[in-house]
Amino acid sequence: MELKKAKYLQICRENKNKNSAVELLKDDISRTLLEQQRLEEERAEERIEKSVCFRKLIEQIRSTLKKQHETTLSAQQEQIYLISEREKLEEKLFRSQRLALQKRSEITSLELQLASLKTEYDDLNERLVDGMHQSLRALGLSNTASP
Repeated sequence: MELKKAKYLQICRENKNKNSAVELLKDDISRTLLEQQRLEEERAEERIEKSVCFRKLIEQIRSTLKKQHETTLSAQQEQIYLISEREKLEEKLFRSQRLALQKRSEITSLELQLASLKTEYDDLNERLVDGMHQSLRALGLSNTASP
């Protein structure tokens, strides 16, 4: 009976040790699970923060691209306006040059007409003077020799 009692006490001690070991293992598993849960929550918070930062970054990029597009569009419109104005000025310059050429042609024509009229005037004047000299000689009023 002593042997049975000793064996019984040994089994009780082993069971107590096993229960203690099981309790220690349960505590270790609980701590591990809690640590894992805490780490997962931290990672989830980090993902949320990164997601918020990423969304803000995307919005900034969109805003920047929109501003660049508006600026580019405005610059293109300005270029189109300036090209249109340049073409208008070139057309005015062309018309002015063409008009100036016409006026120069008219002036040249008038100068030629003036030269012709001057020559005709000189001829007529010379004939008038000759005629007056002849008339004076015919009347005997000229005391100069005939030219």
